[in-house]
Amino acid sequence: MLPPKDLASVGSVNKRWRWLASQVWRKVESANLVLGSGKSSEEKIRGSLQSSPRLADLVIHNEGVLTKRTLSLIAEYSPYLRSLTITQGERGRSTISGKDIQTLVRGLSLLKRLSVEGCERATTLAIDSANLETLCVYNAMRLEEVNLQCTRLEELCIHTPPSVYEERRSGSEDSCNLSSTGAMQLARQIGSACSTVRRLHLNIPSLTDRALHEVLISCTTEVRCLSVTHSKHITDASIKEVATSCPHLDLLDLSGSRHITDYALDMICVAYEFNLRHLLLAACPQLTCHGIQRAASKLQAIELLDCGFTITMQEPN
Repeated sequence: MLPPKDLASVGSVNKRWRWLASQVWRKVESANLVLGSGKSSEEKIRGSLQSSPRLADLVIHNEGVLTKRTLSLIAEYSPYLRSLTITQGERGRSTISGKDIQTLVRGLSLLKRLSVEGCERATTLAIDSANLETLCVYNAMRLEEVNLQCTRLEELCIHTPPSVYEERRSGSEDSCNLSSTGAMQLARQIGSACSTVRRLHLNIPSLTDRALHEVLISCTTEVRCLSVTHSKHITDASIKEVATSCPHLDLLDLSGSRHITDYALDMICVAYEFNLRHLLLAACPQLTCHGIQRAASKLQAIELLDCGFTITMQEPN
């Protein structure tokens, strides 16, 4: 039996082959497609989706230009999707807005998982869904407003790295895409969507201790996974807040936190001595070898302790 791609290629040979190819595509429930450059690639995506009415799980790797039309094709020809993942390669570009994502989710009423890379132009993210359980948006460096009405949301990932333009304009690594006021407002909005979230991933460089507090006060105590990475202003005070608000964590990721110290590690050891299984501390330059060794010995359930680029970043005595 030939794979679906080859069957589709030989489908034009004769009626029998065409019939066999159509039968294969009709039964496809999972597909991994590549969006290349040019309209012809978009038409191939359309043809594949149109031929697969039972598609429930779709992955699209963008090496061309992801547009509003691409999302419209997905919503039109794959209304029964449960999972949609859009990744972006080095040559890929995206012109989609937050409104385009909102329209996509509205058209996919059964969608449970959505992960989209290439959200550079999204300034707002307003989504209303009764079924969505996982939402991940990446490269949303212009994101200013979040309004999520998702009653079943269990996992939320917001990735807002500073744009290259902002870094070059400031001439400093400490540049942020959001002001402290903007970060506080965004944190409140994210927090309002976290009443059911059990896995929370935040990559917001401008996040402060006060802003993280606004997120955590709305979180359920049943949060199991918390990732707050590359936050340039988070200090030990936030770790105390985490320990109080999220007592049942089994994964804590603080990678890229420049200001947390061994004191934060001591608080983690006290709060999560028997339940924390994964602790990620990569690129945290204020931590010491002694503090990491002490944490490794005190955390009874630890399975993974990542301290890459932490010990090596420390200057020798």
